[in-house]
Amino acid sequence: MDPFRHNPNTNFPPLNPTQLQQYLQRIGAVVDGQSPDLALLNHILDKHARSIPFEIGQLFFLESEVDISTDALIQRLVLDKRGGYCFQQNTLLLTALLALGFSVTPGVSRSSAWDPLTNSRIFGGITHMQLFVENLARPDGTVGTYIADMGYNQIGLTQAIEIKVGAVVPCAAGESHTIKAASVTGPGNFMLCHKRAEGVPLADGTNMDDLYADMFYFTMEKFRTTRFSTFTYPTAPSTS
Repeated sequence: MDPFRHNPNTNFPPLNPTQLQQYLQRIGAVVDGQSPDLALLNHILDKHARSIPFEIGQLFFLESEVDISTDALIQRLVLDKRGGYCFQQNTLLLTALLALGFSVTPGVSRSSAWDPLTNSRIFGGITHMQLFVENLARPDGTVGTYIADMGYNQIGLTQAIEIKVGAVVPCAAGESHTIKAASVTGPGNFMLCHKRAEGVPLADGTNMDDLYADMFYFTMEKFRTTRFSTFTYPTAPSTS
């Protein structure tokens, strides 16, 4: 029996040593015995973001299942030096982080879009994947749970953000992200929000009190491996 099939805490097997070295070489990351802490995580995320592009053309132009198996991702994103979208990028990142000793589980979310007809936010189906990095050591020695996400195009995260209401992290080009409380499907859940750089025109639906716009709504639910393969199916039509 596949030990990674049914337990949502071990959804995917880690990269083997050869695959891990191929991945680290692809992104230009130097890992030499560091412990799996926030500094190492952000080093990996920074290098990954600079090396593996967001690429979504496969969903528009090819009527084929997106293969998120480890072998397929190593071939496409690492050896062939192609890019990918969230399920590809974050599945590869997940298996690499597991190989580096991080405690990581995959999660899913609903993207937010501004509807000018109703002058309100609307939410699609479950079409985005992100990672929960758990029991991660903070600089003060305590631990927390963070989002790692390399699959949200040009406004995505470039470093980890703690899942804590009010948490803020900077990202590329003077932009930033924050976590807000949200209850779209029930209380106790979260919204990841994005702020554009100073002087850049605001996104539609921006909150004028703090200049952040909603990106995606998420819960802390966990799913089996087979569910993530299923989640890739509705993603293509949702992007058209």
